Amino acid sequence: MMRLTSEMSGVDLGEGGAAPGGKETMPRFTLRQLEVLESVGRVGTISGAAQELHSSPSAVAGSLTELERAVGVQLTVRRRSHGVTLTAAGRRFARGAAALLHEANGLELAASSAGDHALTGEIIIGCYVTLAPSVLPPLLQGLERKHPGIRPRFIVGDQNQLQTAALRGEIDVALLYDMGLHEDMDSQLVVQRSVYAMFAEGRAPQSRDGDPAETIRMADVAERDHVLLDVPPSREHTLEVFASAGVRPRTRFRTNDVELIRSLVARDMGYALLAQRFKHNVSNEGYPLETREIHPHTPPIAVHIAWPKDVRPQPAAQALIDLTLNELRSTLS
Repeated sequence: MMRLTSEMSGVDLGEGGAAPGGKETMPRFTLRQLEVLESVGRVGTISGAAQELHSSPSAVAGSLTELERAVGVQLTVRRRSHGVTLTAAGRRFARGAAALLHEANGLELAASSAGDHALTGEIIIGCYVTLAPSVLPPLLQGLERKHPGIRPRFIVGDQNQLQTAALRGEIDVALLYDMGLHEDMDSQLVVQRSVYAMFAEGRAPQSRDGDPAETIRMADVAERDHVLLDVPPSREHTLEVFASAGVRPRTRFRTNDVELIRSLVARDMGYALLAQRFKHNVSNEGYPLETREIHPHTPPIAVHIAWPKDVRPQPAAQALIDLTLNELRSTLS
């Protein structure tokens, strides 16, 4: 365990790492000191980390000093008026610290669950913003039904926010699209989806002769106003769909709110391209919508459940992954 952290951090642990002859000895730092470093690096101030850790500023500062002395490397730069920043070595060490703390938490949960096989503890789930309404409710309900001892929390955000949070150890798993998936993330496919076009009722172009019914070609909407879901990676994928069809969109509105897009489209203020499917073709205001598949078909995009490669999912996180693949996958399909 400690050897893995040393490799991940990229910091020479000196006397606390390997003894002469390659025999490993226990490092001279504690999990609490790693927790302090991780918090300070994320919050950026001694006082902020102290509040988060329910400690005193002097105790937090002392833990940092003791940790730097133990590893023999400067991990932080402390300035009275500018807070605390991590050195390059500190950033590498903090990444390893986050991974080790995650492993330690999983070990504790596994030990507490060993007696009766009932999983307990907290799990933090990240979910892509447009997936959340259809993914989180059944997932949370299924988790409550199968593992009532697990306490879930969730964070909703865009692709970049979720991956950053996962790599920092702030969330356990993330439900997101596979586009732009970071090389340090591991994942499993949940479901694939194709992009479709959405219009106000009666405003969709007619299918061309020889094309499948209820389809449109991108060229048929080239002169119409467009409403863009302005959230990565949906934004980039939508623009790729236009580019591959040789169409430049006339984007009238941009928003990160998918329900606002549906309301604008229902009032015939533009059309939209989306991957998220909805049970009812009605906006929040009650105006009807209609959808059309795109012809020729665009390559599907995939929803994945992901976690950092260098962190083995703790038992509660693994239970969530299994639930997603076994139950949520069929629901979304």
